[in-house]
Amino acid sequence: MNWFTARDGSDQGAPQSTEAQQLPSDGFSRGSSSSGTSGERSVSGVPDGPVLGCRQPSVLEYIRGDGEFGGMAEIPVTVEEPWNEGYERQLGDWKDEAVRSAQDHNKAGYRLKHKYRLGGFVTISWGLVVLLVNGLLSCDDQAYAKAFTVFVNAVNVSIIALFSTMNLGQAYQEHFEYEARFLKFADDIRVCLIRGREYRIPADAFVTGINERIKNLRSAPEMPRSRYFFC
Repeated sequence: MNWFTARDGSDQGAPQSTEAQQLPSDGFSRGSSSSGTSGERSVSGVPDGPVLGCRQPSVLEYIRGDGEFGGMAEIPVTVEEPWNEGYERQLGDWKDEAVRSAQDHNKAGYRLKHKYRLGGFVTISWGLVVLLVNGLLSCDDQAYAKAFTVFVNAVNVSIIALFSTMNLGQAYQEHFEYEARFLKFADDIRVCLIRGREYRIPADAFVTGINERIKNLRSAPEMPRSRYFFC
């Protein structure tokens, strides 16, 4: 009995094996040879690879390293705090306060600069007076001349000591320097707020940096309150 008849009516010979007649349930005819790797098999029409149905690790198992996937590395996840109205309102208050502080330091700087110039003028002028007195009265042996010369020299020493102690030159320069710092601080906040929330750096990171800068700005020089030389 012929098991299969060709289209031209010729007999194809011996019957085929049962394995060759039946197709596997997955719809592919499998070859008789299998690869040496465990879990892989040569499938006709399908490249060699892992057998369908092998369990793959879930995302949580991959991140946490649970179960049989415990040897995998952990991936740290950082959550960034979004911007809100509270942050923006607080930054606006800090910006306005920085602008006011910059204006105060500007006024203090010019005030001390004026004192510095006035003190320098007084010191130089009195030094000329001392030279004249010492030159004119150095040969006079009268008591009033000696007393006047001592008085003039004593006043000169007092003026020089007072002017050096006040250190007005460095003081007004520090005020101008902190004026620039406060303005830079306010400009950085203003530039950040005019940008859209989605284009800014994370709110928590920005506020942390601003807080550190506020701590540094607290070392600003004190505003002058006492008046010297009637100014």
